[in-house]
Amino acid sequence: MKKLIFLSLIIIFSNANSMKKDENSSKRDYFNEAFSAFEDKKYDKSKEIYENLCKNNNAKGCTNLGYFYDNGLGFKVDKQKAIELYKKGCELGDGLGCSNLGVLYFRGDGVDLNFIEAFKYFQKGCELNNAFSCSQLAYQYENGDGVKQNHAKAFEFYKKACELNEGEACSNLGTLYFNGLGVDINFDSALKYFQKGCDLEYKKGCEFETELRKIMLEKGLKEK
Repeated sequence: MKKLIFLSLIIIFSNANSMKKDENSSKRDYFNEAFSAFEDKKYDKSKEIYENLCKNNNAKGCTNLGYFYDNGLGFKVDKQKAIELYKKGCELGDGLGCSNLGVLYFRGDGVDLNFIEAFKYFQKGCELNNAFSCSQLAYQYENGDGVKQNHAKAFEFYKKACELNEGEACSNLGTLYFNGLGVDINFDSALKYFQKGCDLEYKKGCEFETELRKIMLEKGLKEK
């Protein structure tokens, strides 16, 4: 099995089900109203609610509003406005805002490609327990993008992302165990993490699990 590291760079939108109830929120569920409008493609109504939330320093409201500008939902794409709003969401403590901002810097979308800036925002997102941010930190350490290559650090952050149920990170952690990068070679641990990635609906995790089981069978190795 060759060492394969995959990374899906995506801008993500927080849906209502991902929101924890704010202790100070009123009985009116603004997020559900905004998300319902979003699903019905009533972007003006949804945008208006997120604008009000963001004006009141609601971090996720700012991030979601940034998503609207990033993707031109109901109006023209405005990457600079998206960056401004993602940055505000990030500064207010929304890990997804940090992650989305990191993605823009990583792929040079609306800004000059800058791995160092991307790393900074993924690091902040990971500190806020955003799984994708942790996975991307690991990827940058794995490949030396904007930071000195460090397989031990890659292992550390893939592990954290996997613990936060990022299926791709679990699979990538399995490849580190398989290839002995940042950790001793351990087929049983590799299998464990490929399986977890598969359980989390990451297709490559399923494929790697199947392939590794064949390799272990050919070598006469039994699962512990």
